[in-house]
Amino acid sequence: MKNSFALTALAMLAAGAFPYASAVAEGHFHQHDAHVHGVVTFNLAQDGNELLVEITAPGADIVGFEHEPSSLDDKEKLARALATLQTPDTLLSFPSAANCQLTQAEATETLTHRSHDQHEHEHEHEHEHEHEHEHGEFSVQFLYQCNNMAGLTYLELHWFEQFPATEQVNINAFTAKQQKAATLKPGQPRFHF
Repeated sequence: MKNSFALTALAMLAAGAFPYASAVAEGHFHQHDAHVHGVVTFNLAQDGNELLVEITAPGADIVGFEHEPSSLDDKEKLARALATLQTPDTLLSFPSAANCQLTQAEATETLTHRSHDQHEHEHEHEHEHEHEHEHGEFSVQFLYQCNNMAGLTYLELHWFEQFPATEQVNINAFTAKQQKAATLKPGQPRFHF
């Protein structure tokens, strides 16, 4: 599933390469070069009746830490977070008129996937970078089949209810009709296509 899902995501993004370039040129695309606590990014890409939702979030926003979990409490927080992230209905919703059905879901994190070489490199430089810390994050991908794209008029976020450490969500949407970017905050959880 992971390989076909990744290939589908790449194909959808490649199909949207020209709209992406247009959105960047117009200055409407939100992207952070640096990992920013409190800021989550949602990228939405439509290809025919398929809608891909990709989410990138700092570990601190999701579980309250960005290090490899070592305590039982940290491991439980991580397991609960991954379970929540793999349940899209708890994070977002679309109008029922769009008739969108989830076909694939995947949530990954970089908190537990650090290589031994990376750890050794960090250990060598720990005195140089005493105030810097690891930047673990979560990545989520949902693929939907929507039977009525004309009914897809908005995206309602429930993200802030699940992860209250998030201060804002930057949304970048690439659809057959438009490219649009917006910033949502806890009191403003609706994105209009």
